[in-house]
Amino acid sequence: MINIKSTNSLLRKELGINISKLVKEGLKDIKIPERAISYDAIKVGREANPAKHYTNVYIFRDKDGNIVSSIHNKIDNEKIKQTIKKYSVPEDDHFYINTESDVEMEKIKRQKIRGYEKENGKITKCFEENRAISTSKKKMESLRREVFANSDEIIKISHFENKKKPMFVENYYQKAAWGSEYNNFPEFVKENLLKKVLKEPSRYAGSFELIDSKISNEQLREIAHHKYFLPYFSPDNKFIYRMSRQVEKEKKSLNSASKIYLYSMPNKDRGFCRNGFNYTIGINRLNQHGINRTRSSLVNTLGHEFGHADWNQKVIEYEIAEFSGCPPEISGISKDQIEKIKRYRKAINEYEKPEENRTKYMENFAEIMARQEGRKTLFEYENLDELVSKFFPSLEYLYKGDLKAETEEMSHSFIEILYDMRYRNLFE
Repeated sequence: MINIKSTNSLLRKELGINISKLVKEGLKDIKIPERAISYDAIKVGREANPAKHYTNVYIFRDKDGNIVSSIHNKIDNEKIKQTIKKYSVPEDDHFYINTESDVEMEKIKRQKIRGYEKENGKITKCFEENRAISTSKKKMESLRREVFANSDEIIKISHFENKKKPMFVENYYQKAAWGSEYNNFPEFVKENLLKKVLKEPSRYAGSFELIDSKISNEQLREIAHHKYFLPYFSPDNKFIYRMSRQVEKEKKSLNSASKIYLYSMPNKDRGFCRNGFNYTIGINRLNQHGINRTRSSLVNTLGHEFGHADWNQKVIEYEIAEFSGCPPEISGISKDQIEKIKRYRKAINEYEKPEENRTKYMENFAEIMARQEGRKTLFEYENLDELVSKFFPSLEYLYKGDLKAETEEMSHSFIEILYDMRYRNLFE
């Protein structure tokens, strides 16, 4: 839908034009979409001089009238802003919703929209949007990401329902690992940074800072500020990387350089924690039967292993204070923690693996404390999940769609899209 203000003038509106006539439009650089058989052409003049200030819109449709792609060219004298969108074929699907009576299934149309913007021929940002549209209840939810040429990113989730005020969370993120000086880097340096991200995605996962957040009502603040919505790069398991940043954030004794290592080994431990200058947290994707573990199970293990890392760090800080002769309170260690820290240190020294002595392993104080941390993390995640389900019922469905091992063009990760647009001219 195009909103035409009173100062604008409709110069052209032709609908359902045969695709063969596109050549006459003089758009030599436009590649005809594969499914398109017709297009709409609209031209709107703006301000006092529509000859120099106008917008050309071309909407391409398939045999069923569905939009295949669209091109918006906004001209202001010599300034040209172009927006190109590609639409996937709407697919019948469903997601489960909770009602007061039971769990029921809601039918939806699922669609993905992907595109980019240019200003005077230079790409400024790319974007992708997943939509779940319920025609029966006249509502739509969307998950939209925008990645800018300077690598900043916006994530927006929206819920539109007929005759109700829209709800939304809009988060603006800045690439933390590269810092504010990134824009001043030479192009070859930027290219090398992006190559590193593509080569080692897990190392760079979650290295974004939340700079600004807009919400439609105060109830959504907890959702907006959770690390669950962080941009991510990992093609393996994006969810666990995002959640690890949230757990890490809550462990004040840890720095932000802990490494997350994912592996798939049946009949092995659920996870591990290795000490060092930075902690390495290992999470096993598979259970003992070789089946992918649930998100709740992964979160529990994540909290458990981060619990070990957190208490190990407290022991180190206590021993430093003890060695230097300083009161532990100077290092931020409270008196009520000292006894637990001593018990934890003793338990680590007396540690026995479960295969050696299952009973002693379960009764070990270090494991008891880690299990408490795991349950705490799981409880927090379940609360978040409940909030998300309440305000954005299909959002979890839209996020899970990103985890599918699809190979189609529209499922590329955002950093790949940005890299392709900059250095491989994917859309040219």
